[in-house]
Amino acid sequence: MRLIADRIDIGPLQKIAPPPAKEKWGSLKSLEKYLATLVPAEDARTAMGPLFGVYELRLADAHLAAKDVENAFKLAGIDREAPPLDQGYSLIRNVADAIWAAGAIVYKHVRGREGSGHAAEPTE
Repeated sequence: MRLIADRIDIGPLQKIAPPPAKEKWGSLKSLEKYLATLVPAEDARTAMGPLFGVYELRLADAHLAAKDVENAFKLAGIDREAPPLDQGYSLIRNVADAIWAAGAIVYKHVRGREGSGHAAEPTE
């Protein structure tokens, strides 16, 4: 998760979707807010949910209460009743799907802009 979150350049994202005054967004929140300029905010939040959940799990060992850990697993789409190997698979799959979903949103926007000569209107 560090590889993903730490590699996102927030500068260009925050030029398009700037945080409110006195509010600081990290890389995942910046990406979510950028995606929300292309699709409805709820769709952006859904696409990013697993990434937020897994990021919270990364911090869980030192920082999150047990209730928050369970919420992070839920946000990441992990069935805590499943065998550990299945949970690990779900974690990897859900992160990959979230990255793909974010990329698909951006690709659709860029492709629409190239085809029409202007930014594509969000349709989802």
